[in-house]
Amino acid sequence: MKKIKLTFILLLIISPILSNAQSFGRIDQLGLNVGGAYYLGDYNNIPFKQITPSLGLFYRYNVDKRFSVRPSLNYIKIKGENNSIPQLQYNNITSEFEQNIYDINVVGEFNFIPYIPCHNQYTFTPYLFAGVGVNILQDSEHVFQLVAPFGVGIKYTISQNFTLDVESSFYKTFSDFIDMDYIVPTEKNISYINRQQYYHGSKDWYSVVCIKLSYSIKLPEKCVIYQ
Repeated sequence: MKKIKLTFILLLIISPILSNAQSFGRIDQLGLNVGGAYYLGDYNNIPFKQITPSLGLFYRYNVDKRFSVRPSLNYIKIKGENNSIPQLQYNNITSEFEQNIYDINVVGEFNFIPYIPCHNQYTFTPYLFAGVGVNILQDSEHVFQLVAPFGVGIKYTISQNFTLDVESSFYKTFSDFIDMDYIVPTEKNISYINRQQYYHGSKDWYSVVCIKLSYSIKLPEKCVIYQ
């Protein structure tokens, strides 16, 4: 009889623990982003000028309510023209470029407000992010370049399984390869060929403003919260 009572008491203690273990779990997100990009460098010094398309895929690993890790793969097209190069304008030299960038990066996100996908209490937060990545430049002799993406965003749960983000990101490059080697050689501009990238003594930047839509995955039978 004592063994039966002891077993019953143990079951009463363990059952809530087991129930919680089944009810709690991490919720990750898989999504896509669509937006516009612009470039800042020798060929442009005006934000939001000559906006071009950007597309991407990402996976958000939600560590807890505050922190996430997000690897992503993006296609970014940028372009510019030589209206920021007085020497070339003075000599009536017209030049422009387009660059296709394939971006692979990993960033860490910090939520200002506790946030959990598909939970009816933690549905909204602004966030900061920063990380590191590599660009593959399709139209350049220098194919690879290191970048440091960072920015801000807002995420909001729009349904049980979907989250919508609005995000602005900035990419600091450590080279001036995006806009180099695009001037067509002539007698007037031959002295600028292959040294255009050193004109301003600064590195290229580009920025992406986008909307992200993600789907919550690894869900249990019903929406849960983190422990």
